[in-house]
Amino acid sequence: MALTKVDKTLLETTGVASASTFLRGDGAWTAIASSGFTSVQEFTSSGTWTKPVGVGITKILVFITGGGAAGTYISGSEGQGGGAGGTAIKFLDVSAIASVSVTVGSGGLDTGTGSSPSFGNAGGASAFGVAPATVHCTAGGGAIGTSQQLPGVGGVGASGDLNIKGGTGSYSAHGNGGSSFWGGGTSFGYNSGYISPAGVGAFGSGGGGARDATAGDGADGVCLVLEFK
Repeated sequence: MALTKVDKTLLETTGVASASTFLRGDGAWTAIASSGFTSVQEFTSSGTWTKPVGVGITKILVFITGGGAAGTYISGSEGQGGGAGGTAIKFLDVSAIASVSVTVGSGGLDTGTGSSPSFGNAGGASAFGVAPATVHCTAGGGAIGTSQQLPGVGGVGASGDLNIKGGTGSYSAHGNGGSSFWGGGTSFGYNSGYISPAGVGAFGSGGGGARDATAGDGADGVCLVLEFK
């Protein structure tokens, strides 16, 4: 039965109903949950996670990914993709923590030297926490190829509740960059008109390899912090 305004006012004055309760389908008054997900902070570059003041945040869920490696340029042969950054996922009690330093690894850049082979740069590592303070979890950057037929391997997450290895780049006619936790890397660039891989892929993904064209850059890492009370 629906409550009239008078009925609700009477219940509130007698201490049964309030702004913190709701009426269930079976007629019982139940307290509204005062805990759960409240907010999110995203870091696409290094910075500091600071716990919101006066909200009652007690726990956070951290997703952190390292930077992806650049692809490899090879003249007259197939280049290979760079490895993707690893990812660590960590659930933390922050009741006694006010802030944490965040390091976000940069994506590796193609060297663009014009010499062959050109292996570019590896991706940078990411971390939630910086020594000498507590380092809660880390995520390694993707690696570059080590030879003309060995594409870059993915970085590895560490100290998380779940640690995920980044994808390895591919070789041959489709030397795409390795996929990260967030998605795929850039595609292979071919010498037909010297078309290079366009842009960068998902956070932490690897750059595409290239034949007689500029190889792709790796994508920067990321840190996502979900906040709960």
